[in-house]
This record gives sequence, structure tokens and C-alpha cells, in this order.
Amino acid sequence: MSTIGCNTMLRNVAELWLKIYIAASFIHSAAWGLYFAFTRFYIVNELGGGYTALLLLTGAEWGLPALSIIWGALADRCGRRRFVLLGATGACAFIISTYVTDPIPFVIVLSYASLAWGLAWPSVLAPILSSSESVGYRYGLFTIGSAIGWSIGSSAMGFIYNHLGPCGVLYSIALLYAASYLLYTLFFPRSYAQLQSAGTYSKAFLRIVMRILLLLIAIALTTFGIEVSFNVMAVKLRSEISEVFSHIDREANTILFGILYGGLTAILSIPARIIAGKIVDRWDPLWLFITVNVIYAMYIMGLALSHGVVTIILWQIPLYPFYDVSVYTATSRYASTELKAGIAGATLAAQSVGGLIVALVGPVIDVMGVGFAMFIAYLATIISAIICLIFIYLRSS
Repeated sequence: MSTIGCNTMLRNVAELWLKIYIAASFIHSAAWGLYFAFTRFYIVNELGGGYTALLLLTGAEWGLPALSIIWGALADRCGRRRFVLLGATGACAFIISTYVTDPIPFVIVLSYASLAWGLAWPSVLAPILSSSESVGYRYGLFTIGSAIGWSIGSSAMGFIYNHLGPCGVLYSIALLYAASYLLYTLFFPRSYAQLQSAGTYSKAFLRIVMRILLLLIAIALTTFGIEVSFNVMAVKLRSEISEVFSHIDREANTILFGILYGGLTAILSIPARIIAGKIVDRWDPLWLFITVNVIYAMYIMGLALSHGVVTIILWQIPLYPFYDVSVYTATSRYASTELKAGIAGATLAAQSVGGLIVALVGPVIDVMGVGFAMFIAYLATIISAIICLIFIYLRSS
């Protein structure tokens, strides 16, 4: 066999893990697509939990992964593959939740899945973000599987719920969730599973975290704004769909909600992720992050003021991929290969802090109303853009 042939074969084998990762990402996001489309109406409309229970769940979904700054650093030192495998234990939360019908205990049980995700996700991302070049395009390619999976999962929710009930949905989520982490574990590339010495690693890691602290604060604020508006408007979306399509029955309405909640917008996000990846490979991802914040501010107010078909159309605009790609590529640029999981964990921790604050405003929104929620979401994205501009100025000086 020629040298060129050998090199091609080795390159194909080396990139096999990336192809499997994209497939696992599809399965993983199908589980989360089912989960989000289901919980956003089930907790409020079926269990009667109100915004307090819904935003408590949102806080748990983001708050528990705040520990990712620790898990990512430990994974860099103790072995990333082990932490990826721990993610599979989150499937237990979905199975146990089938026995719970009160909204607050239901939220508490489900929250373990978010903890397990936070344990594993920095290590899952580490190989993706460790590319020496075109990391934005590579990350965008990886998340295409996520977009398709999310679309199918959220679109299928109504069918599964109508035929198998809430238990059928939760068991389906558990199966998909566990399968994805088993694939991530089995095909985790050995070249990225390195162990680091404690002393040198800790100093380098803390130095980078302090260097990007302002950026992490900005990320936390943006996440807070997105999550408040996303969850509050999901309830509004359900009511607008019911009003616009009042001629269809309840079962068909549930199916339509799943499709319009995440199915269609996830498909639209596929080209958005590719474009975002190319943008951050060519220009500084921080400028994309600032631009996304400004657009989100206008978008949030548009959702708050809109009604009927306009609300449904606005919901489909794929802004989140630009935020997601810009955030992880921006922070990963400050880390060497051996620190990638740790910095991915720090980024996820910043997002988690923003999401955790959401739980605190749930009772306030129940009293003050949706308008108040959308205003503070708008304010958070504007302040985040300003902080990021300050970060760029300080970095250049």
C-alpha cells in the first residue's frame, strides 16, 4: 500500500470518532428535544405548577451544571472518558420521574439529569474544541446532529404523548439519553483523554479563568436573558397556537406545538450553525457574540409585543446557534489543548449561573406578569453586550 493510501486510511480512522460523535449528538438532542417540548407544557398545563415550578426547573437545568467548572477541571486531570460515562446515569432521573405527579417533586427528580449532563458535557466537547484550526466549523458540524435530533425529538413529542402518555415520553427520553452517552464513551478519542499533573494544571487553569472573567459574566447575563424569555414565551406560544389553530382538536394541537416549538426552528438552525462556524473561524467570535446580544434584545421585545401568527413566525428565527457557537469558540481560544475540558466547563458554569438566577424570578413573574419578565431579559442582553465591549477594550490595551 502506498504512503498516500496509508495516510488517507489513518486520517479516516482518526476522524471516525467525529462521525460517531455527530450521530451521538443527534440521539442526545432527540432526547432533549422530547424533554423540553414535553416539560414546558406538562408542568404548567397538566401538573398545574405555574411559572414558579417551570422556572424552578429551568434554574435546576442550568444551576446544577454550574459545578461544571469543577467537573471539567477534574476530567482534565482524572480522565475525560470516565466523566463522559457518568453522563449516562442521568437516564435514571427520567425513569424515576414517571412515579411522580406533584410539580415540585417532579422538578427535583428531573434535575439530576442536568447534574449528570454537567458532569459529562465539558469532556464531550473537549475533543471538538481541540482542533488546531477551523474549530468553529468543526463545532458547527458537530452541532448539526444536535439540530436534526432536536427537530425530530420535539416534533415527535406530540405523537408519543398522545399514544403512550407522559410515561411513554419519559421512557423514550431515558433510552435515547443513555444510548448517546454510551456512544460518546465507546468512541471517545484516546488522544484527547490525557491526564494532567495537579499543580501546573491548577495554576494555568485559574490564570485563564481570571483572564476571561468579564467574558464569563457577560455569558451568564445573556444566558439569563435567553432562558427567561425562552421559557415564558413557550407558554405564550402554546396559547397562540391554540388560538390560531382553534379549529383542530387537543391531540393535534399538542403535536403542532411540538413541531412549532422546536421541530421547525431546529431544521432552520442547521445552515445557521454552519454559517456561524465559518464566521468565527474568519473573525473574532466576540464580535459575533455582541451582535447576537443586540439582536436578541430586539427579538425579545418583538416576541413580547407580538400576537398570533407573528409570534409563531418570530419563534422560528434561529438565533441560538450564533450565540452557542460564538460562546464556546471564544472561550476555547484562550486555552491550550490540555485545558479545553476545564475551560468548556468554566463556560458551561457561567451559563449555569445565568440559568440558576432564572429560578429566583419565577415567583416574581407570577406576581408582576410576563411584561416584567421580558423587560429584564431585554436588559440582561444589552448589559452583556456592553460588558463584552469592555472586555475587548481591556484585552486590546
